Amino acid sequence: MKLAERGRGLRAALSCCVLVTAWVLACSPTPSSDPTVAPQVDSGSDAVVDSAVPMDAADAYVATDAADAAPIVLRPVGGHVEAGGAVVGAKVTVLSPPMMTTTDASGNFTFNLPLGAAVVIKVEALDATRLPMIRGLVVGLTNRPRTFYLTGPQELGALQSLGFTLDPAKALVEVDFRNSTHGGYSVTLTGGGATLTPGFGAALDGMGVPQSTMVTLAGGTGSTLYLGDVAPSNVSFAPHIGDAGLPCKPCDGPALPTQAGVVTWYDFECRSATDCL
Repeated sequence: MKLAERGRGLRAALSCCVLVTAWVLACSPTPSSDPTVAPQVDSGSDAVVDSAVPMDAADAYVATDAADAAPIVLRPVGGHVEAGGAVVGAKVTVLSPPMMTTTDASGNFTFNLPLGAAVVIKVEALDATRLPMIRGLVVGLTNRPRTFYLTGPQELGALQSLGFTLDPAKALVEVDFRNSTHGGYSVTLTGGGATLTPGFGAALDGMGVPQSTMVTLAGGTGSTLYLGDVAPSNVSFAPHIGDAGLPCKPCDGPALPTQAGVVTWYDFECRSATDCL
């Protein structure tokens, strides 16, 4: 199981991670059916390890919906898959609207996605011992990077050391309370109109040691919570503020799917900043 982001979780403690760092790639312009359509510049970044590349109006992709002649603006969203080096040929799928590509010789991929769309991206490595991962985003004029870490044997071994074995018919959920060092953060998962109860949870304590817990633990690296054996569903996420913590703002789409044998990762921004930077 991936048990950390950016060196803060159990994966860092185990020195094992597969990194998929998403960034916005500049693209060649496509002629627009409406020359007045031009996006404004936005900016963003994924804290610590990533940076976004701002784009000007000429970078927009513009298509036309034949049914009503309304312009459809597409924005480039890309990524990189790494496992101690670039991963070539990893399968990357946008679940809706359906698209699929593979990582290139440098471990990179890119999609052009509709501006404003809530999309779900799933990454699957060629190494079948690693669990796929799902993340979501709402496509903006520019898009902050997304990072995908794929869970492998050592992470699953860490769970087993805590007495947990992931049910292959259920999902693993990672919730990152971004840049929060406060303890006591937790989340309610709702799917199909009902509260979903995870089978187990894990986080790091102040010494960087994985512990069985349903809330984050105060000190150092305890910003990510891992919830196992979650029923497959379309899940919404509601945070609960921790010990003297700051309010948390959702950073991803309104809901994400959980799937059997797949890790679903959701971000909250829990700093004083109001944006998911």
